[in-house]
Amino acid sequence: MYLGADVGQNKYEVYVDLDRRRVAVRIPTLPYTYIVQLGEKEVKWIRMRLEEGAEFANAALVWVDFKRCTLNVALPFRREPPKLQPRRLLVVDVNALYNGVAYAVLEEGPVVKTGRFVVPSKAIHLAKRAIPQLQRACAKGKRHACRDAKRLQSKFYKILREFQIQTVKRLVGIALRKQAAVVVDAPDWDSLKELKEEGNLGVKKQLLNVGRLLKRLKHLAEWYGVPYAEERLYSTVCPWCDAKLNELNDRRMRCLQCGFEEERDVVPIHWAQRRYREIMSKVAAQATTASSQTPSFSPVCAVASAVS
Repeated sequence: MYLGADVGQNKYEVYVDLDRRRVAVRIPTLPYTYIVQLGEKEVKWIRMRLEEGAEFANAALVWVDFKRCTLNVALPFRREPPKLQPRRLLVVDVNALYNGVAYAVLEEGPVVKTGRFVVPSKAIHLAKRAIPQLQRACAKGKRHACRDAKRLQSKFYKILREFQIQTVKRLVGIALRKQAAVVVDAPDWDSLKELKEEGNLGVKKQLLNVGRLLKRLKHLAEWYGVPYAEERLYSTVCPWCDAKLNELNDRRMRCLQCGFEEERDVVPIHWAQRRYREIMSKVAAQATTASSQTPSFSPVCAVASAVS
């Protein structure tokens, strides 16, 4: 199977051969064709996009990594999915990854489904214990500690990245099955910035970096035609009487005025219940008036293995 793109003013052509698992980059002004070998993961990714009815967009990105001496190719696909007309809301709350990602499927009045996705305890252990200890030892000049810290950091980031990818897939899957629009409690970026500036910057910043997860969630929701919106849903204000909530042990919040009590990450879900009609009207209007989806630019990058 071949796909091709003539990339405008850049004057190069890209051809994908899935049967032979390779990408050919031809520059008409040069007598060479550069071959980039595709791995099994990249081939599977491309086949999945084609099975979903996507088309290869004429905007392949080709660049050279001079540090590693490699040629890289990003292959974007374009898809215009049917727009989902939401019947429910999938409310997502995420403030810091170490607290997990709480969600609930709402109808007017009842909660249909609730749950939470939590980072594997192994990753938390690496973040809170092993890595900081090794970093301190490294600062004292112990070379083996520097090497081990770098290795464990790489492992931790891989676990965290995989958690983000799988969590986003599951959330969008729930939205499709329940015919729900995705509504995210917009994070308080100023508060997150203050937390990042405290203590261990390396690991802590990664656990507080919810921006990447939300970006993945937004792009995947758009790819499948699921309406996506961010709304400020409070976690420290009572959804019953608007009074300030007091924080108890184990991240539970209580209102001294009306007696409301709930886990902090679940409070925004009560706010979504309270504002259900308002939010549903917004996302329904968005689904009705939304223009054609822009191409998904999730890249497939491969490293050149030979030049012919």
